[in-house]
Amino acid sequence: MKRFALIIIALAFLAGGAFAQTLDGFQTAFSGFADDMAATLSMNSTIGTTWSDAYIGGFPHFGAGIVLGTTFAGKEGTAALFDAIGQTVPAELEALGVPVPALGVTAKLGLPFLPIDVGVKGGVVTPEMATALEGAYGVAAEYKNLGAVLRARVLEEGVLIPELSIGVSGSYQTGSIAMGVGSGETFTYDYETYSWTITAGDPELELGWESTSFDLNAQVSKNVLLILTPYAGAGVSFGKSTVTGGLASALSITGSAYGGHPADSFEALEAALTDAGQPVPDISADGFLYTAEATAPVVRVYAGVSLNILVVVDAQLMYVPATKALGASLSARLQL
Repeated sequence: MKRFALIIIALAFLAGGAFAQTLDGFQTAFSGFADDMAATLSMNSTIGTTWSDAYIGGFPHFGAGIVLGTTFAGKEGTAALFDAIGQTVPAELEALGVPVPALGVTAKLGLPFLPIDVGVKGGVVTPEMATALEGAYGVAAEYKNLGAVLRARVLEEGVLIPELSIGVSGSYQTGSIAMGVGSGETFTYDYETYSWTITAGDPELELGWESTSFDLNAQVSKNVLLILTPYAGAGVSFGKSTVTGGLASALSITGSAYGGHPADSFEALEAALTDAGQPVPDISADGFLYTAEATAPVVRVYAGVSLNILVVVDAQLMYVPATKALGASLSARLQL
């Protein structure tokens, strides 16, 4: 739950700076941030599908447990965001960037006759958890993830030979957070000789994300001294990740008539943004939202180790070379 609070802290800093700036400054800052975050969601969606054992064994071998993890949007994108709004990057975000959490349960079962195992994962922030979070931090949160994986062993482990498997998985996750950020904010947008001022009363900052991905991966693992299993792998994810964010607030606008639309209208502002080639938010008297999508394949590498004494404790690190995004997860499971 503290990870949700950390994201809100970061976005509260964003809100405090961006609304005192210009609307186009907010657009640029959020678009860059959202692009980085959308790219890391594909990696986040794989948490819980990869275990230390490249293959858990045929039927009736099985395992089940819980997993917690975080991926990060990247420190460079985060630093650029805060630079754009004239703010110093908070110390909590300076090293790795803005975190995106993952949590849930995970299970795998070996199939009979074939060297294949199948698995599922899922997680949700329950209403009770959401109520506790909002009471403690003033943050309204929703989160859920679902996934399934199939892995086939292609190289059996030997005395000096690691186990090798290839796998395919599908994952879906969605989440949102919202938090009040003050009693009122005012920001402007200027285009050529035209100008608009937007006032937001009791604004609430909102961030939502959704990711659907299909992942192909290969992994090696080797049992050492019966209790340690180091492993490493690589994968590529295909799909779409979407990030939406902005303000929920009672908005009022004053400004210029433009493009055949009357003054003091959101339509006039939208027309000016369109003509200027700027991103056009979903804007109305109830607030505004910007959306960014990522559909490019995401290549990642990962490595970890598990300690197998009664309960398997599995720690993993992940990395996306293209965006320098990092991630980590920790799971505990019973495995037979």
